[in-house]
Amino acid sequence: MAVLSFDTLAATHSLERSGVPRAQAEGIADTVRQAADAWAANLATKDDLAVLRADMNTLRTEMKGDMNTLRTEMKGDMNTLRGETKSNLDALKAELFRALWVLGISMLTGVGVLLTMFRMV
Repeated sequence: MAVLSFDTLAATHSLERSGVPRAQAEGIADTVRQAADAWAANLATKDDLAVLRADMNTLRTEMKGDMNTLRTEMKGDMNTLRGETKSNLDALKAELFRALWVLGISMLTGVGVLLTMFRMV
């Protein structure tokens, strides 16, 4: 807990010199001291900051590890997809080649039939 010093006696004397009655000046000074104490209770100490810094360093290390793991997984997934895509393209090429081959043969057969028909006429 942080320590904040507030001189209530000096504040009381200052208020009295300004014309505030003693009882009222003491009440004001005490209220200000209580507010300052409440505020100081929420201040971080050097030890608090050291703990926070250590926690942040631990989190940073964990995040770096997680990011490296994710990077490795993503590279593996990308290589898998690349391989699957290549396989699919190779299969598509082979199927297209077969289709063109069948089409070519069909066209040659059709031309042959037409030529035969023209010879008959």
